[in-house]
Amino acid sequence: VAGAGCPELFGAVWSALNGFDRRPLGTLYDALLAACRTQHLPIVRLALEWGADVGNTDAPDPRPQALGYASEVGTLELVKLLVEARASVEAVDAEGWTAVMFASMNGHASTLEALINEGAQVCTTTNCGATALMVAAQSGHL
Repeated sequence: VAGAGCPELFGAVWSALNGFDRRPLGTLYDALLAACRTQHLPIVRLALEWGADVGNTDAPDPRPQALGYASEVGTLELVKLLVEARASVEAVDAEGWTAVMFASMNGHASTLEALINEGAQVCTTTNCGATALMVAAQSGHL
């Protein structure tokens, strides 16, 4: 289904389903991020079918990470879906945050366990030197 017009169509579908303004989302990646943030599994599945980039590299990326958003909201099914689509559990955003840190920040134990079972490291540090344990403690989740 991928091809010309897909991001625009995707944006229209996304807007219609969620009552958002109808401005273009730009890319399938933008739509995937929005769907992850709002825990909209059907839209995430559609974006993945259309070939949205899931962030399957461990190299620092200035863009927000779909798996980070999914881990932040703690939707286990969403996290598993992105991992199955080959999202890297070690991907870091511009601040050095990983999905493990986002799950820890919000106390999402089942999400954290799933990420660790997929090989995510818990001792990675942010650009400021914080670990997932420190993030959890600062957020009151210990």
